[in-house]
Amino acid sequence: KLPGPVSMLGIKTGEKQNDESIRSMLSLSNDKSLIKYFATASWMMNRLDYYYPLYSIVSKNFSNSLVLKGGLTTYLDNNTRLGLTFNNELNAIRSNNYKDDILRNSTSFAFSAIRKTDDRFGGEILIRETRHGKRLLKPDFTAALEYRLLKDKEQFLGMNISRNSKIPSLNDLHWFPGGNPDLKNEYSWSAEIGYKAGFDLSDKLKISSDINLYSSFIRDMIQWRPVEGSSIWIT
Repeated sequence: KLPGPVSMLGIKTGEKQNDESIRSMLSLSNDKSLIKYFATASWMMNRLDYYYPLYSIVSKNFSNSLVLKGGLTTYLDNNTRLGLTFNNELNAIRSNNYKDDILRNSTSFAFSAIRKTDDRFGGEILIRETRHGKRLLKPDFTAALEYRLLKDKEQFLGMNISRNSKIPSLNDLHWFPGGNPDLKNEYSWSAEIGYKAGFDLSDKLKISSDINLYSSFIRDMIQWRPVEGSSIWIT
């Protein structure tokens, strides 16, 4: 049983929730060779039943998720690292809050190249391609550059630009009432420029500071909003 709000002390609402879950994972990794790698496989089962008789709410939800992840990392030198990662997620959902049972699969690949700032320059680039259902999405990416202003000093000027996308959640698409199966994927552009510095006052005391200026643009933002004159929220 769930405790009711303070404003309803002494009133038996009958609100309760039952949870059951099983989680398992297998993992394999090797970080001692020239090319480091990892692979994981996990399976999760969740059952959540929620009851609130006072408002005639009965919510029964059951989900199975299979997640596969893997990656490779290698170093070209002491300061330069290359990486490749893979992720696949399969979800099967049954809920009385959805009109139908849902099966969704998403796959992504990402490549990254990172160079630590040694003498003057450092940088990072990451590109991720996602396959959602039967469609390939526009690639996401991050590109960053860092410049050491004074040799052997912890003073840096940095800048980055990125594009990120967000796939609607299953509730965003299928929750009834309120979900919208025609939702588009949300995506955003962001840019940032900043200055950071570190100063050693002693062997045990260091002061650091950051100043950043950033801007972002979001298109097709996914959000829930209330329907006027109703208790229903929609996307």
